[in-house]
Amino acid sequence: MKSVYDLTKKGWDSDFLYAFSPVTKERKHFPAPENKKITVGYNESIDDYDYISAVTKKKFGKGCRATLKCSFDKKGAPLIVFTDDIDENSLYGLHFEIVAYEGGYNVWHIVPYPERTERPIKPTKILFESFEIPNGKEIDLAVSFGDRYIEVELEGHTASVSCEDFPENFHVGFTACEGICTFTEFAIEY
Repeated sequence: MKSVYDLTKKGWDSDFLYAFSPVTKERKHFPAPENKKITVGYNESIDDYDYISAVTKKKFGKGCRATLKCSFDKKGAPLIVFTDDIDENSLYGLHFEIVAYEGGYNVWHIVPYPERTERPIKPTKILFESFEIPNGKEIDLAVSFGDRYIEVELEGHTASVSCEDFPENFHVGFTACEGICTFTEFAIEY
């Protein structure tokens, strides 16, 4: 089965919930689509770029595949996120980010670190592939989920990583981070 969410139209978010990283400076939802895309960028009220994240209400498991059609400008970092750890305040606990950026992609293992108030998370890079991605180019970032491992595909580059902390069942979604990020489609095959 495959669910395809056209992010250029209203209503896609009925199957999603908003979740927030401990580093989020302002809790916002994705803006309404403009010019057949959702664009997230600089927020003057926080003097920084917005960090906005939506994940599926439904949980998925091994055998599923998530694909995100996105682009970025400058230092943008659109990403696929997955977790089974969202608290009653909609804050991420342990979660994983598969991040596209101008230098390729990274996979991050992220745990809360509340005692470090200036940046209350502890990120660990567990996989990276280096190659150039031009600003503004629409890309398809894909993640296939196995039994405690994931395989990442982007621009003809494929790699996998395993981690004992990968949850068996998880919410999966996408996030705008660190710059201007644009989204047009999110799909899940299961």
